[in-house]
Amino acid sequence: MARDHKIQIVTRDGNINARVTWMENGKRKALWRSGSTKTEARDRLRDALKERETRSTSGRYGPNAKFSVVMQWYLERYAVAPVYVDDRKVSGLRSSDSVRGYARALNASFGDRAIGSISYSDLESYKAERLRGKTKRGKGRSLASVHRELALLRRLFIIAEREGWIAKSPFRKGESLISVAQERKGTRVLSRDEENRLLEACTGRIEHLRAILICAVDTGMRAGEIFSLKWGDVEKTKIKIAALATKTMQARTVPVSDRLRLEFKALWEQSEQDDSKTVFGITTVKRAFKTACARAGIEHGEPNGLSFRCLRRTAATRLIQAGLSREEVSKILGHTEAQTTYQHYLSADDRTLDRAREILDRINQSEPPSQSVELRAKAGTP
Repeated sequence: MARDHKIQIVTRDGNINARVTWMENGKRKALWRSGSTKTEARDRLRDALKERETRSTSGRYGPNAKFSVVMQWYLERYAVAPVYVDDRKVSGLRSSDSVRGYARALNASFGDRAIGSISYSDLESYKAERLRGKTKRGKGRSLASVHRELALLRRLFIIAEREGWIAKSPFRKGESLISVAQERKGTRVLSRDEENRLLEACTGRIEHLRAILICAVDTGMRAGEIFSLKWGDVEKTKIKIAALATKTMQARTVPVSDRLRLEFKALWEQSEQDDSKTVFGITTVKRAFKTACARAGIEHGEPNGLSFRCLRRTAATRLIQAGLSREEVSKILGHTEAQTTYQHYLSADDRTLDRAREILDRINQSEPPSQSVELRAKAGTP
């Protein structure tokens, strides 16, 4: 790089010039600046070098570029509305709003720093500080949310390294700072009694929530898939979820239970009966769901309470308990890997524990007591 070489002062035909040379891709490069004095020429060259390393004429950056400037470039290039071709996303991000939120947090810590000056220890400190901090609502920040911020930062450094703006990403200079395995996995599932209480609570201004809850519990659909569901996708015994409506961009089909079919029939009769319209006509039930939980006497919100996502986990758990294979349940949920279903969406509820206890009791009754137990009984020890 030019900054690694000594500035030379060259006088030609009475003109004072400052010059620096360097090798780039096997070729010698040079940068000149003139001045009325040696000091002026040298200062002009240094300013030119600083500008060149911050951002070249081709629009690329260097290690001295401000982090906030590079982040803004990333957002303008990548965090834009997605573009689809034949039901496939070819550019942009579906979660661009979330990414911009993560970027604000990163800019608050690194915005004025040169991108090449950020070290691995800086990343460690950032992670620790974010975990110690509180959200705007005064709650503790989850490890998962901090990991999403770090994932964006890692992506930015990958691009910077690939483009030659930095020599090496600081993420590659130490142990991994992002471990999904360490994130708290939800285990809450809805019991039958809680479900009945929730459905009974869906009266008055939150009456519309009843059909949505049944749809979530009986199909395992994601919230976004439910709210974007159109009448043209609903059939008597199944729902066809379009690829554009799914998280994985893969179309799939889910079953329609008898009780859900009755809910759909009632909604259809009250609707405009237009296949292009959405079934539920809303985009969120956050307030209604919180109200229903309060009426039903159920704690609301993670980590210990009930969230709308718990309904999807409940659906997965019930289907496995009913005898469907992991692979079958994964297809219904729309997971690309069956392991995801086990890691995030299956839980040991009271019914599972009762069945396990019955199995253990049967095993213990059919098997003779072990010698160690007999010896402890003779010795009078528990």
